[in-house]
Amino acid sequence: MGILLVFTLIISLLSLFTVIILFIRQNRLFSLEQKYNQLQNDLEESITSFLIEIREENDTFLKNLELMQLNKLNEAKLDVNEQINNDNRDQSIQDIHLEIENLPNYDGLKEYKTITNQVHNETNVPIKDVKNEYDEEINEIKRLLDDGYSIEEIAKSLNKGKTEVELIIKFSPSLQKE
Repeated sequence: MGILLVFTLIISLLSLFTVIILFIRQNRLFSLEQKYNQLQNDLEESITSFLIEIREENDTFLKNLELMQLNKLNEAKLDVNEQINNDNRDQSIQDIHLEIENLPNYDGLKEYKTITNQVHNETNVPIKDVKNEYDEEINEIKRLLDDGYSIEEIAKSLNKGKTEVELIIKFSPSLQKE
């Protein structure tokens, strides 16, 4: 009888020890999950701020490009006017128009179209289809927002991440709250 009691006591202590070990492992897993959630939130904030910063840099670049283009055009007009006044007052208006048309054009739009066409040729994905899919996505998000769905519900219904939906809303002017 004493041996049975000692055996039962040992089994009880072993099971208590096993429960304690499992509890410690569960707490470690929980703290690890919290750390990963914090890292995920930090990463989302970093990426969002990075995207905003890139957007601001792009806006300033485009403004500087337009200013540079206007300056070149103004310089060209001044050169043409000086040439008209100083050298040949008898030049025809057609010659002046030809010179203005032959000015270098620093238009980023042409470069954008060239790059877009290159990407289109490399990937064989029709550009209009990509844009239409994106427009359809924005229209669907707008409809769901108007229907009162939360961002989480929209993300689930579109099979997208919550952050992706938030970024689409943030960077789509048609989805901005007024």
